[in-house]
Amino acid sequence: MESDLASELERLSKLHNEGSLSDDEFELAKHKLLDQALLGDELKQRDPYGGVIRSYVAFRIALMILGVIIFIIALVLVRSHLQSLLNFNFSN
Repeated sequence: MESDLASELERLSKLHNEGSLSDDEFELAKHKLLDQALLGDELKQRDPYGGVIRSYVAFRIALMILGVIIFIIALVLVRSHLQSLLNFNFSN
C-alpha cells in the first residue's frame, strides 16, 4: 500500500512539474490521496478481520429473515388447511 501511495504521489508530482496540473489541482489531488490512505489505515485498525465479521453477521440476519418468512408461509398454509377441514361437509 505504501509503495502504491509513493508511486501515485510521484505520478502527481510529475504531472505537476510538467504543467498538466495547476498548483491548486496538485494540492487537491495530493490531499485527497493522503486522506484516502489515512482513512484506509484507520479502517484496517478498527476492523482487523477485513469485514469477515460484518459479512457473517449479515449472513446470519439474512438466514433469520428467511426463517421468519418460511414460518409465516407455513402458518398461513396450516391455517388455510385447517379452515378447509372445518368447512368440509361430511354428509355427502
